[in-house]
Amino acid sequence: MWSRIASFSAFALVAIQPLLALGQNSAESASGLSLFARTNWVRLEVVGGRIAVLTHRCGQSRSVSSDDSEPARQVLTVQLRGKMLVMRYQRDDQFGRREMVVDEEGTLRITALQYEADPREVTLHQPLEGKLTVTIESGGSLTQTSAASLWHLMLAEPQLCEQHVTPLLESLRPDWRIAEQGDSIRKALLATAGTDVLAQRAEWRQWVADLSHANFQKRQAADRALRAVGQPVIAWLSRLDPEELDAEQRQRVRRVCTELADPSPDSPARVVSWLIDDKAVWLAMIAHGDLDQRIAAADHLSKLCRRTIPFDPHASQDQRQTQMRALMARYGE
Repeated sequence: MWSRIASFSAFALVAIQPLLALGQNSAESASGLSLFARTNWVRLEVVGGRIAVLTHRCGQSRSVSSDDSEPARQVLTVQLRGKMLVMRYQRDDQFGRREMVVDEEGTLRITALQYEADPREVTLHQPLEGKLTVTIESGGSLTQTSAASLWHLMLAEPQLCEQHVTPLLESLRPDWRIAEQGDSIRKALLATAGTDVLAQRAEWRQWVADLSHANFQKRQAADRALRAVGQPVIAWLSRLDPEELDAEQRQRVRRVCTELADPSPDSPARVVSWLIDDKAVWLAMIAHGDLDQRIAAADHLSKLCRRTIPFDPHASQDQRQTQMRALMARYGE
């Protein structure tokens, strides 16, 4: 969602998608936290729907490894290169290996190997800009899931997140309660279902068009109007196709996003403000949840599409799956 914001921000943060959980042995539990968490050199937050690794109590490059007496071998290296954070964390024990790398380009690559009764290899990849991807290889089969943000993933793939994503996030930061945050966002979205935002978005589109107006005063007025909207406009601007904008529009849009970018953690209200008109989100809400959620989501998506969508929330699961395939073909990405 905020795929371009990270490249605009002046803060040292890097988008990072969590590992899938490996079993934790008793020794690590006894020590309390992993080496990654114990050092407290960086902190994890969700900013603009992406897991951000922010420098914390680490004003310089550092490296540390676990003591030889510990059953798990761990190594952590954190480097600051200008405004970019480069990091590598690796953990090896009898249960498997996990490696987390944030490279010089802000690309995150995570590989997790599990040796136990259910051997599997998990790779998570998220570039500085663009979708995050989760790949799981197990028993000769391979599955791959992509999402525009962590919140998109939690809404579209609740089972995947419940089984693999949120447990590890909360193991890296025990006080995070990321699953509760995701549920709060889902409930907040449902509370706003039915709100008509199309007129507002049409006004925003006109302001973007005016950014390249021949009259300088008109361009300045449009720029000020977009800035006055605040945080909700950033995600909407980031979804615009740069190829459809001229040089003046692209430059002004970049400046607006840069100067409005807020590195503080996401709140339900802020997330709702930039997901309320995202059709992919409401398609996910239709596909999951109870009858009340399906009804509310279908009604809201109908408003976004300016027509009643062909979906019956009361239909059987098989019938709804058939209807969802048609909806995804028409309104999905």
